Order: sequence, then C-alpha cells, then structure tokens
Amino acid sequence: MNLGEQFGPYRIESVLGRGGMGTVYLATHARLQRRVALKVIAPALADDPDFRTRFLRESRLAASLDHPHVIPIYDADEVDGVLYLAMRYVDGPSLQALISEGALTPGDTLRVTEQIGGALDAAHAADLIHRDLKPANILVSEADGHAYLCDFGLAKRTSSRAMTQAGSFLGTVDYCSPEQIRGEPLDGRADIYSLGCVVFHCLSGRPPYALDSEIAVLQAHLNDPPPTLSPELDGVFGRAMAKDREDRYPTAAALASDLRQAIAEGAPATVRAQALPATREHSTQVAPRARRRWPWIVAAAVLVALAAGSAAIWATRDSGDDASLAPFVDRVENMLTQSAAGRREIAAALSDANKCKTSNAAAAERIDSVATNRQSILQQLGSMTAPTPATDRMLTLLQRGLQNSIEADRHYGAGLRSSASCPAPKNPNFTLAAASDRAATTAKELFVARFDPLATSLHRRAWSAGEF
Repeated sequence: MNLGEQFGPYRIESVLGRGGMGTVYLATHARLQRRVALKVIAPALADDPDFRTRFLRESRLAASLDHPHVIPIYDADEVDGVLYLAMRYVDGPSLQALISEGALTPGDTLRVTEQIGGALDAAHAADLIHRDLKPANILVSEADGHAYLCDFGLAKRTSSRAMTQAGSFLGTVDYCSPEQIRGEPLDGRADIYSLGCVVFHCLSGRPPYALDSEIAVLQAHLNDPPPTLSPELDGVFGRAMAKDREDRYPTAAALASDLRQAIAEGAPATVRAQALPATREHSTQVAPRARRRWPWIVAAAVLVALAAGSAAIWATRDSGDDASLAPFVDRVENMLTQSAAGRREIAAALSDANKCKTSNAAAAERIDSVATNRQSILQQLGSMTAPTPATDRMLTLLQRGLQNSIEADRHYGAGLRSSASCPAPKNPNFTLAAASDRAATTAKELFVARFDPLATSLHRRAWSAGEF
C-alpha cells in the first residue's frame, strides 16, 4: 500500500510498523479528519475463513468495551476482501520497546499491572478473552504514561507440528499459558498467566523462560516451575503462572493487589527509566520505537506540590486570559458540583446498604441512577472546547477521573446485586470497584493540582479529589 493512497475511507500517511499480523499505518479518516492507527491484516491470515469470522466478531466485541485502558476501536471491516482495524493513534512506544531498554522499576511495573489488569478484568466481565497478551500489545502514551491494551482476539491458532502437537499462537510464545499450548478451551485465567509473564519481564528485563528455541520455551511453560526473582515477589509469580488454572488468581486486580503488597514489603528496585518528553496524548501507535521511558508518578505528593506552584501560570499560557478562562472555569465548576452531589448520594446508598437500612437491590438501583447522571456529565465534558492547550489537558484528566469513578459505581452496583445478605459479602465486583476508585483518585489529584490554582486566581473555589 502506497503513502497517500486511499484505503476505503482512510488516507494512508505513513507506516508505523510491520509484523506477523500485517502492517500498521498512520492514516486519516477522510470525512471525519481523524488520525488513526490502521492495522491492515496480512492476506495469509485474511484468507482463512475461520480467522476472518473471528476477527470481525471479536473486534466488534472489543470495540464495545468502554474502559480507559482498552484502546478505543473505531472500525473493523474489510475493503475488497482486505481486513482492517482502525484504532486510536497513541503517540508513544509499546511496552515492548520500553523494556527492551532494560527492566522497569517496581513502581512503574505496578502501574502498568493495575492499568492493564483493569482492562483485562473488564474484558473478562464481558466474556472476552485477549488470548495474546504481551508487551507489544500494550501501548504507552508519552504524555503521561497512560497504558492501553490493544489487539483483542487477533491471535491465530496454527496446526504447525513443528511448534507443538496441539498448535500454538502465531508470533511470540514467551507469554502463552499451558492450556493455550495444549489447545484446550480458554477462559480469562489464560490472560492472568500471560499478565504474570509480562510482569516478570518488566521487573527482570527478560521473559520468564528465556531459552534457545521456541520448542524449549513451550516445554518450559508446560513443565517448568514458575521462575523466581526475589523472595517478596516469587509468591506472586508462583500463583499468577501456576500450571493449573484453578490455582491462579481469579482476577487481574487480585494479582495487582498482591504485587502492590510484595513491593511494599521490600521487593528490590530495578534500573530507573529515563523520562519521556511531554507530548499530546490523543492518539494509537503500535510499532515499537526507540524512545525514552515515560515519567511515572513515583512520588505523587511531590508532583502535586510542584504542579500546584506553577499550574496557574501554566494554565494561562498560549494567549489564555481571564475573558476566556473564567467561563471555562465556571462551566467546569458547575459540572464538579453536579458530580459531587452524585458522589455523596452513592456514598449514602453504600452506607445504607452496609447498615441494612435498605436492601442491596434498592441501593444498587440508586447507584445505577446516579452513575447514569454522572455519565451525562462526562458527555458534557467531551463536548467542551478548552481555551488553551493546558486547560485541554485538565479536561482530559477530569474525564479520565470521572470515567474511572463511574466504572467504580457500576461495579459497586453489581456487587450489591450479587447477594441479598446484609452486609453484602466481599466479591470480585467490590475488588474491581476499589481498583477503579484508586485509578480515579490518581487522575483527580492530578486534575485538582492544575485546576485549583487557576480557579483560585479567578476567585473561584478550590476542590479536593475526594469531593467529586
């Protein structure tokens, strides 16, 4: 395909990368003028009727996932028999490119695990299995280290006996579960195994079974014990990469929770990554590129303090003035007020259910109603035009915080509906809610660190992350 060529509704601009699945292009939708990462599937795969059917079905299922760490899919179709997938273009490297430069720190690894783990749990709740989780399928925005999971369900099984008697995935075998290798039916725990392999690679700088041949790697996945790294972390790897899926973590959130505890108990540090330059994040790039590593928020309190000292100046640069900023601040504060009222109502519903003042079902209904209203606030944010690049960044952080918060609301409602007992027993939905709440708090803290100095400079009120 030539640069400048029209492919269906897309104009090809450049090649981002090539691999076994096909070629990824930077392209622009001609009518919408939206830049996308366009994955054009290799003809050898597209000619397989089973692959074609599953590609279209599962790409559309993945497109229905609404999660901040699942790469948004805009379109999945074919042009003259050629399959393609149009995704958000992310201006940043893949995780594979990052770890090729060396191991990550425990803090960086934990952040990736929590973000991608949340995406996996959301997919599993929708009965969708990734099946090819690996660092190359995790993209990281240079702007803020936001991780995205891409390529759901695109792995193809092959009957090549040179690989294994039961067949294997096309591509790397470094992260596939024993049941994948044996050709057994899969569930979400296959992805949990792969996530454990990815975590090990992030912390150690190498795949869990770095052997001379793919046959040897496959045999190790089937027969060798999980690899070891340090006494604090080995229990996490032992459970995540258990040969029997019944012995693995039930959710990625549970894996991330144990990893957080292991790191807190003194897991050894690894080589610190260099920071990436700040760029805009509205995007999806798939090909690994030689980039510097992103700036994780290792010391959030320090970052918030620094941001608070300079955010007012930062927010008004690029010709922003009181005439344009004041209406922006007023509109945002109106939305924050609405969201804060909803948050109080959800807290009251959870409290009433916990104290048996109302039934779990009634409390869940209250939460769902509020979550729907907060979703409308999110939609209003999406329609806003920011007066400066800096305020546009504020909107992005606020949207991310509210999206995660609404996701937590939905999980709380589902958790309450799962039992009529009072109080409702702990269940996976509450674990997912807590993880979403943590992600929401991180984004909200970054938002208020930028927004509050601007608001107070215009004699408006300041906010805390816990209010809205």
